[in-house]
Amino acid sequence: MFCGQCFREMGGEGVCPACGFDSAQQREKYPVALLPGSILNGQYVVGRVLGQGGFGITYLAMDDRAGTRVAIKEYYPAEFAGRSPDATSIQVLSGNREEDFNYGKEQFLAEAKTLAEVSGNAHIVQIFSYFEENGTAYFVMEYVEGLPLNTWLKQRGALSPQAADALLLPLMEALGWVHGKGIVHRDIAPDNIIVTRDGTAKLIDFGAARYSTGEKSKSLDVILKHGFAPKEQYTRRGRQGAWTDVYAMAATYYYAVTGRIPPDAIDRIEQDDLIPPSTLGAKLPPAAEEALLKGLEINAQDRWQSMADFAAAMRGKMPSEKEAERRAREAAEKAEAERRAREAAQAFSSKPAKKRSPLPFILAAAAILTLVVVAVIGLSGRNPAASVPAVATAAPVLTAVPDLTAAPEAERAPLPAEPAAKPSVLVVGTCADYFPYEFMVPDDSGNLVYAGIDISVAGYVADSLGMELQVKNLEFESLLPALQAGNCDMVIAAMEPSEERKSMVDFSDIYQNENEDSYVLLVREDDADFYSSTASFAGAKIGASSTSMAMEILVDSMPEAVPVPFSGSGDVVTALAAGAVDAAIVRRDTAESYYEILPGLVVFAVPPGQSGNMCIAVAKDDPNGLLPGINAAIARMHTSGALTGFIDEANSLGDKAQEVPGS
Repeated sequence: MFCGQCFREMGGEGVCPACGFDSAQQREKYPVALLPGSILNGQYVVGRVLGQGGFGITYLAMDDRAGTRVAIKEYYPAEFAGRSPDATSIQVLSGNREEDFNYGKEQFLAEAKTLAEVSGNAHIVQIFSYFEENGTAYFVMEYVEGLPLNTWLKQRGALSPQAADALLLPLMEALGWVHGKGIVHRDIAPDNIIVTRDGTAKLIDFGAARYSTGEKSKSLDVILKHGFAPKEQYTRRGRQGAWTDVYAMAATYYYAVTGRIPPDAIDRIEQDDLIPPSTLGAKLPPAAEEALLKGLEINAQDRWQSMADFAAAMRGKMPSEKEAERRAREAAEKAEAERRAREAAQAFSSKPAKKRSPLPFILAAAAILTLVVVAVIGLSGRNPAASVPAVATAAPVLTAVPDLTAAPEAERAPLPAEPAAKPSVLVVGTCADYFPYEFMVPDDSGNLVYAGIDISVAGYVADSLGMELQVKNLEFESLLPALQAGNCDMVIAAMEPSEERKSMVDFSDIYQNENEDSYVLLVREDDADFYSSTASFAGAKIGASSTSMAMEILVDSMPEAVPVPFSGSGDVVTALAAGAVDAAIVRRDTAESYYEILPGLVVFAVPPGQSGNMCIAVAKDDPNGLLPGINAAIARMHTSGALTGFIDEANSLGDKAQEVPGS
């Protein structure tokens, strides 16, 4: 028997000695699920249950040939089907429901094919293949480890409008693209949006999706999330379309910037108690708030009729009423054409065979779109000492579709070893030297909370590692001793990773690269040739502000120079221009601001080792194995633009910033 979490072999059902997963506990919670270790399509080893709904069960699985984890959803309509005594195949519970079962299975497969044939999108989870087995049907999907948006927001608090735009507007635009294919999600809510490691919002669980026209279903079940579902979803006869997803997306945005779930749409009919976001403290531009409230209109005809118009309005590009009507009409016509083309193709195609080959993918040309529940770590069966959900691994890129004939047991690729369990809480030591790195701001209740670039970076790293964040504010001199004593898992501080410090702790990649806060070395233009290297500065007088980290950089990176302290960076540059010092270390933006005022100064060099000015360190030899994950998070933080967002957000809070009391 295999462990459903780490896929190591076990002697029998119970707690895995390697990762702590309790297969007996899962069996009790999901009695109709496939057993861990079951093989699907000759190559997928079934693991633990990731979730179960009314129409399906989603499993973590291992692609035994590729050696990668995937998620697999099984068509399992619990209302009229059940698991047979062999614990594998599915049987319809009564003969008169067989037609419903088969119709649902055909739609399950047809929808997978429709979604997979269109080009992919980074904000929609991908599907790799589908097939029939055990009397039912399956999807093989991208396994995305991530935090649901609702969990992510609980850890971080309400977002600024700028942060919400960066996170959710690309998702709205992706939904507009999905609607153009004639597909409506119908179940958009924060728990169906995953925030990945690189800060991407990825929509999951298209299990409630249906074609926006062509009502073939004999009865459309009411599928809704209270607070996020519009009025038309509270009745089987409600006319649903792109406007249905508009309401849910608007409710999600509202929740992201206010921290409050909107009142149920059905309760708003008699008395509308929806409070505008600005009243709750969200600083939306008036046009954006107007656009958001239009998306939350009770009656469908009063909302934005297309997601593209809604997204454009949120970006401040409000279409005219005539233009909005034209776009809605064109979108409806396109969706209808897509639907008719699909139905025509299906009419001339044979019914699915008992055994389907996986869908052929040409991933060099396009990614593949999926529709179902994505895997999110943190459901049941975890070792209490294991981490909170880690966030997203990239989907495997398949260059060819593998042969699906079952491989003999002896030919199976060895399963990858699981990393050692990390602590569930990441304790981060920080030093509140000055704004904008760490400070305090009052929340809506007037309580002071931590804010600043360092706090945002610490939160990003913690999310990436799948850990909860705990911040300790310490004096600078106490940071490394606290790390060595095991009182912190990681520290963030403005320091040079000198050889002496490297002998004490291990440093990650410096996180603030190539931004306006990096420090540069200034010299006079006439001296540029003389100071050809930092070695030439031995004995030279170098000015630096004693109130910033410039002096720290100077002492650590140029020990042979003579440091000359000044009270501010402006005084440093003035002294350099007057010849009072030979060079100066200042922030890049400070240097740029003096170019026109004091000509004749040039940026000579960035002090050695200083690609930025903030460092992250862990205990020597990294006993918890955090460093690779930290470095990966830092790389994603830069490539995704998340760091720029953190800097902008911190600077926007400047008028509220208060000093952090020392501890």
